[in-house]
Amino acid sequence: MDRKTAELVVKVLAVLGFVGSVLGLLMSLFGLLGISAFGGIIGGLAGAAVMGVLGIIMFIVSVIFSVVGFFVSLGLWKFKNWARIVTIVFSVIGLLGFPFGTIISIVVIYLLGFNKDVIATFK
Repeated sequence: MDRKTAELVVKVLAVLGFVGSVLGLLMSLFGLLGISAFGGIIGGLAGAAVMGVLGIIMFIVSVIFSVVGFFVSLGLWKFKNWARIVTIVFSVIGLLGFPFGTIISIVVIYLLGFNKDVIATFK
């Protein structure tokens, strides 16, 4: 793989990260609305309150992960080595998402962690 191809691979991973971050924000918003409504249907006012609190906690955690993912993707876009390392760590964690997450994580770990041409773009 030449340098231009390696740079393109990193840019594609960054764009996928941007898309994932935006989708994560949208899904957390829809999840917040849905879980509160579900709690009201199932358990009345008390159920809505409990599910609402859980929904808010899940929303905050999801937003944090989405924002972190956005900034890591921005770091990849700018070929920052810290973003490469964080992406590898997240991909190792992604190995738990069997089977789809495993396939993607293995490819990302190989590209960012072992492919010499890709690694060279971060130096």
